Amino acid sequence: MIARYISSLLTFAFSLTIVATMARAETIPSKYVRQAANADTVIVFVHGVIGDAVSTWTAKNGTYWPALLAKDPTFDGADIYVYSYATGYWGSLSIDELAENMRADFVANGIAGYKKIIFLSHSMGGLITRAYLLKTKEVAAHTLFAYFYSTPTTGSQIASLMKFLSSNPQFGKMRSLNAEDYLADVLRQWLAARYEFPSYCAYEKRQTAGFSIVSMASAAALCTRALDPIDADHIDIVKPENQNSMSYMVFKAAYADAKIPDLNSQLNLGVSRRLRSEV
Repeated sequence: MIARYISSLLTFAFSLTIVATMARAETIPSKYVRQAANADTVIVFVHGVIGDAVSTWTAKNGTYWPALLAKDPTFDGADIYVYSYATGYWGSLSIDELAENMRADFVANGIAGYKKIIFLSHSMGGLITRAYLLKTKEVAAHTLFAYFYSTPTTGSQIASLMKFLSSNPQFGKMRSLNAEDYLADVLRQWLAARYEFPSYCAYEKRQTAGFSIVSMASAAALCTRALDPIDADHIDIVKPENQNSMSYMVFKAAYADAKIPDLNSQLNLGVSRRLRSEV
């Protein structure tokens, strides 16, 4: 039984190595998928460990999630940005260092200047997002909401094992939670910050190559709004094939919730103007 488990783990690690080699061969920069002159809102995609700005968000049928959003009238008026960073089987930057890279990238590309920022993060990308917001409270102040897909907030058992097979410090930082660990520090700091913007979360229902990558409990920690089950594995949870895919619809529902205060303000403003005109 143990031998079979170790064999499966090595097979899984070998698969990650192949993926990481492919990702390292092609450096994909951060990019805007859509950028308008007067947009006050931006939706930022943040991929996870071993991922990249393209393959993480691309379904088997070729659908690219950021481009799918751009075609949906619901998201008209919002710019769309895909953040990319250095990761891989041989990655050298820690999660906290990646948050520093995110800070520099967002300043250089104008993300930090938007009136409203929305984060759509997958797996470790959610940990980077939280680390970044803890470092830049001025950006957190105008974050509209954050959606975390299978983010290992309290760690992952597979990451605990992968740290022995890879020199990438990102795996070690995601090991199952102990009080003295990095993730415990982030958890305490996040709770102490008392951020008012909503945190939505989704968790995977299927195993990946025979492994449960992120448990429901880990994905649910620090969630303050809807906790959505997605009938997909850790990789496919962020690869919607169309606008009817559940991973797409739950984000769309969160976006609609976030827009309700704006719609109410516009409605109240319209009513107020009409009443003044009738007086």
